[in-house]
Formats: sequence, C-alpha cells, structure tokens
Amino acid sequence: LFLVAFVKNIPELLVPFLKLYQKRRSKKISSQLVEHPFCLIDEKIEEQVEKEAYAANLKIDGTLADYMELVIQFGFLCLFAVNFPICFFLAFITNVAEIQVDKLKITAFTRRPIPENAKDLGTWFLILDFMTFLSIFFNAALIAYILYYTSNCIFMQEMYVKNKVFVLSIFFFLAIKYMIKILIVTR
Repeated sequence: LFLVAFVKNIPELLVPFLKLYQKRRSKKISSQLVEHPFCLIDEKIEEQVEKEAYAANLKIDGTLADYMELVIQFGFLCLFAVNFPICFFLAFITNVAEIQVDKLKITAFTRRPIPENAKDLGTWFLILDFMTFLSIFFNAALIAYILYYTSNCIFMQEMYVKNKVFVLSIFFFLAIKYMIKILIVTR
C-alpha cells in the first residue's frame, strides 16, 4: 500500500510537467511588449492562466483526492498498526514525498487554487473520528488474540481471561481517546 502510494506520485508529477513543457514549446513568441512595470504582472498572470486548473471538477475544490489518500492511509495505520508496526515509518516517508509532490504541483504545474474559508475538516473529521473509534475495537481484539495464542502463561490460556483483557483494553483505549479529545477541544 505504501509502496503504491509512493510510486503513484511519479505520474502525478510527470504528466503536468510534460503538458506544461509541450505548451511552452508550442507557444509562439509574440511581438516584444513595451517595457513597463506592469509587464511583469502581466507575465505572471499569463503564466498562471496557461497552467491547468488545480481541480479536475470546478465544483469540487481539488483537495478531495488529496484528503481521500490521507484518510485511507490513516485508516490502514489505525486499524492494522499492531500487525505491522513499521508501517508508521513507511507512512512518514510516503507523507514527506506526498507533501513535496503537492507543493511542486501547486507552485509549478497547476493554477493556484482559490482559497476558501473553512471552519474545520467537515465530514472528514467525522470519518477520522469513526476510524479511531473502530480502531480501538480492532486493536483490542488483536492484542487479546496475540496474548491468547502466543502467551506461555497458564492463566492466559483460559477464555475468560482473554475476554477480560479484551474488555479492559477497550475501556483503556476509549479513556485515552476521549481524554485527548477533551484536551484538544478545551485548548
């Protein structure tokens, strides 16, 4: 998953670069403009107009795909972190590459998006909150499963101990989740 996310950045950079190169190459050089301080502004405006729009669909601001990519990655991190702990490092590497690709895409290859006010993440916050809530149950079940099948202790072999570990870890993780949420909201 992380390798695919990393490799997916290559065409995301290559296609706009080739399109911009082709446009600049095919553009005919017009007559020399009169030297005036506003000519510099005109050049910048023309440069921005020649670039492709940031959003594929003008009704949606273009960040939908970027948010979707991050939310999917967050979901995999939260739900399956116990099984593959190195995924956090891979996610870090992938996110650094994604930030650089998006920075280059916005500054060099596409028109800058029109800034809009936003109070919060909107629906994305609800999706992320639900994922963290669901991940508590997934990770508690994985921890109980791991303890039940890999522990050499005799008392861990009994089913009621496994259930007790599962329920206690759920309460523990829920308490941590809501304490952090309260601390963030009150600040």
